[in-house]
Amino acid sequence: MRRLPALLLALLVLTSGCSGFLPWTDSGSGEETPTATSTGSLSPPPGANGEWIVDAERLVSAHESALESEPYRMTVRIRPRQDVGSRNWMNSTLTAHVGGGRAGIRETGEGVVVNKMGNPYRGYTWNDSVAWCRLADDTCRVNSGWDSNFIRQRIGSVAPRMKTILSSADFLANGTTVRNGTKLYRYEASGSSTLEGVETLSATALVDERGIIHDLSGTVQTTGTRSATVEFDYQHELVSNPPTPPKWMDDRPRLTVQRNESEVTVEHHGGKRIPAGTNVRVSVSNDTIFGSGTVQLPKSLEKGDAAHITVTSLEDTEGHSYRITGNATINHPSSINPAINHTKWASGIGLRTERWRVSILGSAIRNDSNSTA
Repeated sequence: MRRLPALLLALLVLTSGCSGFLPWTDSGSGEETPTATSTGSLSPPPGANGEWIVDAERLVSAHESALESEPYRMTVRIRPRQDVGSRNWMNSTLTAHVGGGRAGIRETGEGVVVNKMGNPYRGYTWNDSVAWCRLADDTCRVNSGWDSNFIRQRIGSVAPRMKTILSSADFLANGTTVRNGTKLYRYEASGSSTLEGVETLSATALVDERGIIHDLSGTVQTTGTRSATVEFDYQHELVSNPPTPPKWMDDRPRLTVQRNESEVTVEHHGGKRIPAGTNVRVSVSNDTIFGSGTVQLPKSLEKGDAAHITVTSLEDTEGHSYRITGNATINHPSSINPAINHTKWASGIGLRTERWRVSILGSAIRNDSNSTA
């Protein structure tokens, strides 16, 4: 946080004993009730006091901690007033519903091209699984057991961005307001900013006593040859219930995978039937060797069926890369002897239907239990 100008700091010191040292007014909507509050009754959020936000990092940390145990909805909107703007301030909208270890997300606008997806999409994540569909063509993927989860990463990227904005200027207290029965502290900034590529910032933050940032909104004037005036708004709203699986996921093939010494078993628990002839990509690895190949399903796989896949050979192709040959049977184990002890190798399977690509690996494949994709 930058230091207050000396003249303004002196003014605050001289007036700190007065209940009205700053205007206690509010120009919000009908859902908000402005209040005139004496300094003696204030209980400001962490990282702030009755005068300004003194520690944006502490405030945002309190915000994140408070939301860990609360279902909430989040909306982020970036709106350049010109047709073109900075790469960091491109037109985009992100909405999310988070809680109970699950999260749903939808992201649209030109700004989506700078994230991992590259296209507008909707997604949902639960346990160690993540599903998403591109909005343009409704092609979808579901991954289970992967180390990274881009939906949680996207949602997690919002708080650091708010911290950067709150740290870039002096946010001064300007009273309190009540929204939906919750008392919110208003902090405002106007003038120069240390944000990269930004000349001026005008913004308002509404924060409750626990530190939840219910709203951070305003405008920036960017610099450079593509200078633009950009409106932004970060909103967080506490809700009663966590998200539930969305309807667009209903037809996904719901598969579980487990393994024993001789095979990997893929069980179908609902959703789209997987046609006969579908190629299942199988991968196995240990500390020194990685192998992959495809095995074709001899029959269709639908709810209640199980595909038994056995790696029958590993062919050394170059160095530590091996080509797998395998066999698949439906609803009965293979009689072919396996080439490896499957429980001693990390495994992965992947397959594609007309709409869905399914990948299951890592923690989602276990020797003694299974996990649904």
